Amino acid sequence: MILVGLLAGSIPGFAIGSRITGIIPDWVPRVALSLVLCYAV
Repeated sequence: MILVGLLAGSIPGFAIGSRITGIIPDWVPRVALSLVLCYAV
């Protein structure tokens, strides 16, 4: 059940991410992901 919830949440993220990466530079998502991962730890 948890896996289904994670999968359902990740599909919109992939769709949004693929559109954003065509617009913004490559380093911006890397910095954002780094900040999220640092905050999570």
